[in-house]
Amino acid sequence: MTKKIVFTVDVDRDVAWHKIGSHEGVTKHSSEGEAFFDASHAGLRRLLEILKDERVPATFFFEGETARQIDARERKKNKGRKNAGLASLIPFECEVAAHGYRHEDFTGSLTGVIIPRAQKKTILKKTKAELEKIFPQRRIEGFRAPYLNYDDELLALLGETGFTYDSSAYSKSPVVEKKGVGGKGRQGIYEVPLTEAADAAGKRMVSYLWPLMEGSRSAADYEAFAFRALAHNDFVVFATHSWHSHASIEGVRPESEVELKLGTVQRLIQSFKEIAEFATAREIAFTKTRK
Repeated sequence: MTKKIVFTVDVDRDVAWHKIGSHEGVTKHSSEGEAFFDASHAGLRRLLEILKDERVPATFFFEGETARQIDARERKKNKGRKNAGLASLIPFECEVAAHGYRHEDFTGSLTGVIIPRAQKKTILKKTKAELEKIFPQRRIEGFRAPYLNYDDELLALLGETGFTYDSSAYSKSPVVEKKGVGGKGRQGIYEVPLTEAADAAGKRMVSYLWPLMEGSRSAADYEAFAFRALAHNDFVVFATHSWHSHASIEGVRPESEVELKLGTVQRLIQSFKEIAEFATAREIAFTKTRK
């Protein structure tokens, strides 16, 4: 089997962060617990340029409200044009998937707020409906939980609301397998896991690019990570955030830093192309790696 790399992007509110006492996420550096979308919108556009230049697909896990906000901005900017909204930005070879509606903590482990089962189901249905409205030509089948916080109840609800796979778990030996109990006759949904492994020094490392974007790991670390992981596995799922090129946990980045971060991401994608083919998460979910 040809080795595959899946490049995924969580398109959510800028510097999405949890707020104690509320199940909905906020922008970390907001003064009054608001949510902002400027960095996410700008970063999404620049990442799409990189993907176009490199001719590789990606899977975009859209938060429902962020998709709605970006769609409205695109329509306002392109008023009078045909295909003026967010849907026109995403190439058809890329995948659109879901990431909650307002970056909810579905398990309550960060916020201390337990969302009732019925409300969780409503949020999932609302997210799916919002994305299907914005992207009418797309099938919304994939899901990634905000903060990667999921449990068996959430997996069952995903099955009940029409999702076919989740990508919220980490695995040292990633394969696609069924998880959760499911509902309405379903037998659970497939998990397309992110990857974890030891780095050259034996320390735990994961395939999220957060440490790279925050400056605590280098591109070389991730190049070596991909090489080691693909030596033993058929695929590796990498992940980043749309806003992370334009903002950090400290706040909005200066333009010079934006270009530096985007250049690093592009060079990393170029290095990945030398060792594997790119695929979407949905493609991986429906390959022979299923167990």
